[in-house]
Amino acid sequence: MANVNDHATTALFTCLEELISLRQDSDDTYFHWMAAGAVYRKENLAYLQVHLAELQAWRKLKSGSMGKHEAFVDADNFIRTINGLPGNSSKLLWDIYKVVLDKATFPNQRKITAEEEETLKKLHAELAVLQPLSDDYSLVYDTVYGDYNELRMKAMYDEEFALKFALNGSIYKKKVDQAMQNWITLGHKGTVERYQNDIQNINRETSENWINTLKKRLQENVLDDTSESASYYSTLGIKDIFDETLNWTEFTIDSTTIENIDTQSKHRFTQNTESTSGMWFWKSRSTQSSHGTSAKSEETEKLAVSKISFKLLQVPIHRPWFDATIIECGAWKWNNPDMDPLSTGGDNPTGDMVAYPTTAIFVKDLSVEVDNLSLLDSVSDSARTTQYNTVGPFRLFRKRENSSRTDATESHEEVSEMEDKKGKMNNPDVQLIGFRCHQLERTPSI
Repeated sequence: MANVNDHATTALFTCLEELISLRQDSDDTYFHWMAAGAVYRKENLAYLQVHLAELQAWRKLKSGSMGKHEAFVDADNFIRTINGLPGNSSKLLWDIYKVVLDKATFPNQRKITAEEEETLKKLHAELAVLQPLSDDYSLVYDTVYGDYNELRMKAMYDEEFALKFALNGSIYKKKVDQAMQNWITLGHKGTVERYQNDIQNINRETSENWINTLKKRLQENVLDDTSESASYYSTLGIKDIFDETLNWTEFTIDSTTIENIDTQSKHRFTQNTESTSGMWFWKSRSTQSSHGTSAKSEETEKLAVSKISFKLLQVPIHRPWFDATIIECGAWKWNNPDMDPLSTGGDNPTGDMVAYPTTAIFVKDLSVEVDNLSLLDSVSDSARTTQYNTVGPFRLFRKRENSSRTDATESHEEVSEMEDKKGKMNNPDVQLIGFRCHQLERTPSI
């Protein structure tokens, strides 16, 4: 990706990562960014509110039901997007997962007993009832904890938020404590975790049965096996991200924040290709450029961004076919010693699966303040929607209202709707801009 190490881009990703970490306490700190935000409308994600069986039926629909068939295509495209892997443009998560199920060998495996088989059946039956309930209360806890932690962290650096935290911090903390209590008592948190632990303990010792169970679960969740690469049902923890009552968090990033930031971004990019990230820079308050030089000839060809505002929502990804425990249990190795590790681990890991997405990062109501918006008057319509179409992972221009797909040839009139007299470019669309990912240690480890 061009210009990924310049100050403007690296500083933006660093700041985004810090803001996102305020909202969710998680060990998943490996960030996987889109080259440009993927824009979605409500109809594109209609599948989130239907059951697996209905979605499987959509695939089989032929002529006369094109509406539902198109909905399946939207669903399949989105599912493939949220199963992409950082640094691997040729394989998806399920591709790697199937290799593990086929090629992993467990040196210390034994046969499962009849008693253990009966125990597993009972535990899975109980979890089928309790797990969805526990997930709902877990999501509520994550949300209220995010509210509390965000206010607490901001209070450390801002006097206004320090006063707000002094006045209201205890109220936020009570909400966190109550959400945890509800998760424990009403969401059966302890019971679910105990059942999961019991299942894992049996599975680790009886890997053949474990792998057969996971292969069966994978096949039960297949959506489209008619193409060369099958797809498998995956969904989000929030069924309607377009619900106006959802708690989207508002953020603003300005040049003052950027000038003071330590640009040590941990970001990884979706694809390594030519990008438009270099067609903008942070407008510095000083006489010099944001690059620390006075190379005005370079700056005059870029958008001078002074402020970016947006609303952000983090949504957990659910994959009923995927069990990360088998990958990370540390009890297996490849049946072919010449096979490369999935990940070498460490600070600069390599491999086909160094991390996998656990949380989708959405933004909406994007507003970008630009000091030299007149620059766009001198560029072609195609340049507006290609070279100047993004700021970091944010997509600046909207889709056509009458299309469910992004059109890269939007007219000058459509683009100009984005520009107002105050030098702002506004895009209210919901965009998927990246993922929080779980990073693997060296895998396999034996």
